[in-house]
Amino acid sequence: MSYIREKVNFLQGFAEGLELDIEKKETKLILGILDLLDEMSYLLDELDEEVFELDQVIEAMDEDLADLEIDFYDLEDDAYYLDDEDDFDFYTLDYDDEEYDELFDEELEEDKE
Repeated sequence: MSYIREKVNFLQGFAEGLELDIEKKETKLILGILDLLDEMSYLLDELDEEVFELDQVIEAMDEDLADLEIDFYDLEDDAYYLDDEDDFDFYTLDYDDEEYDELFDEELEEDKE
């Protein structure tokens, strides 16, 4: 039982313990709000369960996709799951070639179209 359900049950028990006059408008309002909260707590519990199930399905699909990527790209399991950036080599390229800049800009414009 969720925390919200426990709180709603507590409030319902508290309202019953007060022995409120059911004929009063205020009492009807309070009991109506408590009933609504009770229904909402059930719906939240159901949504929680559905989200958990969907999370499990997504994790399974992600694992299957990772396996397919390994097979498709001929990767080894160890090469696919790198834990930190230290396994990569990063390079910085310095150049002063205006022709390359113009060619690169033209390619970017073509990609946008």
